[in-house]
Amino acid sequence: MPALSSIRLPYFIVNAFTSSKSTPTKLGNPAAVFLLEEPISEEQMSAAGVLMQQPMCCFVVPIPGGTKEVKDYKIWWATATGQIVPLCGHGSIATSVLLSSQNPSLRLINYHTQSHGILPSNILSPLYADVTFPLHDTPTSIPEPERSQILECLFKAIPNSKEDDFASISRGKFDTVVEWSDTERPLSSLEVVGEELLTVGARGVCLVSHPPATSATNGEERPDFLVRVFHPKTCVPPEDQVCGSAHSDVLPFFLSKLPSKATGEEWISHHVGSRGGRLGLVPLGEGRFSLRGEGVVDREGEIEI
Repeated sequence: MPALSSIRLPYFIVNAFTSSKSTPTKLGNPAAVFLLEEPISEEQMSAAGVLMQQPMCCFVVPIPGGTKEVKDYKIWWATATGQIVPLCGHGSIATSVLLSSQNPSLRLINYHTQSHGILPSNILSPLYADVTFPLHDTPTSIPEPERSQILECLFKAIPNSKEDDFASISRGKFDTVVEWSDTERPLSSLEVVGEELLTVGARGVCLVSHPPATSATNGEERPDFLVRVFHPKTCVPPEDQVCGSAHSDVLPFFLSKLPSKATGEEWISHHVGSRGGRLGLVPLGEGRFSLRGEGVVDREGEIEI
């Protein structure tokens, strides 16, 4: 039997939701971006995801036409476990940052997806882009007995936690949103065993909290809320360092709790996990929001699959 042919794929590693000016505690979330001339199979995408072992691999193919300022691309995403996923925020931002770094005239990218139609991405400034994402309904409280079952998982995932530490447990369309309320143990300090959250329903768990009163000192930016995201079913490691799509549920959760802002004003989310990062969020109406982030093109290479 003849040997199966292999292909070589060049890639770029781009860190999303960070910048060259960021501190070592805000490294952002890396994505491997593959700029392709033509589509590859889902099996090949899955193989590339497993081989790269990055939080996400993005595969983009140009659609003929457009101008120097406006381009259309088909886009797919694959995780480090080889799963093809329908949507990825940090991967989309990373791809826009890379494409704009190669084409300084670029102002608008239209991503054609299989599951969510066309996602416009604006180049806001060099290495800074947004992407239009779905904004879901406000997450709803989870009733008993499921709430108690989730609490048992949370107790195992966060050692020495107790019921009073969790102000609310809500179900969004993508993720379960859990509000952490222990001010003596900030969200950033928690050692979380992500594997213990495997049996929690939905895609994963977003741990969220309000920023402490002292979070904006020495001129530092005060975020509107803090977030950590765990997707043990699809991510290796199970903490997804800075997850954009999680904010399709996290943003409406806080919109229902915090004072409103003027139309077009940005909400700030700080991811306080192991790598950290900054996300800008602007509600657009009609079930959409603008997910904004800077990025850094880290390195490039090539793989064979």
